[in-house]
Amino acid sequence: MRILKAVSNYLKGEIDLTLVLNAYYLIMCEENAKGNKRRMNITHEGLRLAGLLEG
Repeated sequence: MRILKAVSNYLKGEIDLTLVLNAYYLIMCEENAKGNKRRMNITHEGLRLAGLLEG
């Protein structure tokens, strides 16, 4: 759970709530994208051809 690092740093007073919420949103978006790639059986080559990966 990557979000726990952000929450921990928030509780220590090292980052503000806005950053925690943004981190949560970005992590959830990344996890959703990973799940979509697996469910749709998207290959690295397909992502490259779609312009989503470089190289």
